[in-house]
Amino acid sequence: MMRHLLYIICIALLSLTKVGAQECAITIEPKKVDFGFINESDGVTSRTFTITNSGSKSIVVSEIISTCDCTIAYYSDVTISPNSSFEVSVMYDPTNRPGRFDRTLFVMVDGYDTPFEVQVIGRVTPRKKSIEEQYYDMGYNLYVEKTLAPFSYLEHGKRYEERIALYNNSSRTMRLSITSYAQKSGLLKIEYPQKVKPHAHADILFIYELPANSHTYGDIDDDLAVRVNGKRCGYLLSAHGIAVDNFDEVDYNFTPKADYSKKVINFGDVNSETMPLSATLTITNQGEAPLFIRDVRCNAEWAVKHTIKPGDEIAVGQTKIYDIKLDLGENYTPLSNYGTSTLLSGNMPKGKPFNARISITTNDAITPYQVITLKAQYHDAQSKQRKE
Repeated sequence: MMRHLLYIICIALLSLTKVGAQECAITIEPKKVDFGFINESDGVTSRTFTITNSGSKSIVVSEIISTCDCTIAYYSDVTISPNSSFEVSVMYDPTNRPGRFDRTLFVMVDGYDTPFEVQVIGRVTPRKKSIEEQYYDMGYNLYVEKTLAPFSYLEHGKRYEERIALYNNSSRTMRLSITSYAQKSGLLKIEYPQKVKPHAHADILFIYELPANSHTYGDIDDDLAVRVNGKRCGYLLSAHGIAVDNFDEVDYNFTPKADYSKKVINFGDVNSETMPLSATLTITNQGEAPLFIRDVRCNAEWAVKHTIKPGDEIAVGQTKIYDIKLDLGENYTPLSNYGTSTLLSGNMPKGKPFNARISITTNDAITPYQVITLKAQYHDAQSKQRKE
C-alpha cells in the first residue's frame, strides 16, 4: 500500500515538473513595451520585444492579438527553435490619438491555452491642427471634436458628465437640434445651445445619472440624431458607458474577486461539418465575499450560445464552469473580412474570420467588467476536404 502511494506521489511530482517546464519554456522581454514620449507628427513609430524558447521543442507563435487597431504586431505563424529567440516589431499609430495610451497584446502559442500578455504604453505629444483636422465634419458646416462621448463605469446613484465640443464653421448663425435615435437607454440627458453664432465654439453636455436603486447593469448605449437648420446630419453622435454597483461603501478587504480561466477563446479552423463546437469558461471567486453575475451580453447571439446567466452566485473560493457553443451555420459570410491591423501587417488569414465578444458585469469592485473574445476561421467544407 505504501509503495503504491509513493508511486502515485512520484507520478504527480513528475507531472508538475513537466507543467512547470512548459510554463518556463517561453519568456518575453520586455513584458511592458514603453514607447515613452512620441510626437503625433512623426507618424507610425515602432518598438520591439523578444520571445525566447528555452525549451527542448520548437514552438509556434500562431497569432498576436491587439486590443486596438492602432497597435500592430507583425507575425506569420512563426516557429521558434529550441534555445532560440524571435524579435517582434510593435508599431503604434499616434494619428489623432494625443495623450497617454495603454494597450495589450495577446501572444497566442500553439499548445498553450492561455495567451501571453504584453503591455504597450506611451504618451503622444499632439501636433497643432486646423479646425478641419481637429473636428469631425458632420455636414452643413457643423464640426464636432468627436462623435462618441465615452463614459467608463457608471456607478448607481452618481452623476457623470462628458462634453463634446462643436464649431460653427459658417458665417451665419446655426440652429441646432439633437434628438434620440433608434438605440436609446432612456437614461441619457443632453444639454446644448439651440443657436450657435458664426465661427463660434460651443459644447454638448452628456449626462448619465443612474438611480441608487437601479437594476440596470452592463453596457449602456445611446445614439443621437443631429439637425442643422432643420436638416439632419448624415452622422450620429453616440454615448457609451458600463452600469455597475456603487462601490463607495465597499470594504475592499471584504469584496469578491472574479478570476476568469480564459480571456480569449480560439476555436481555430471550423467548417459546417465540424460545428457546433464547444468550449468552457470557468469563473472562480478568489475574494472574501459572494460574487454575483450582474449582466451578460454577446454581440453575436445568432452564432454563440452560453450558459452564463445574470443572477448567478459564486460563493467564496468556489468555481463555476460555463459552456460556450459556436455554430456559424453552413454559409457564414463575415460583415468585414479583415481588420485594419491584419491588412497593414500583410498577414491575411486563411478562411473567413469570425470575431465575437461576451461581456460580463459582476459586483467585483476592482474589475467589474470583463470581455471574453471569441475567434475562429471558417472554411467551406468542400475546400477543406480538397486541402486534406
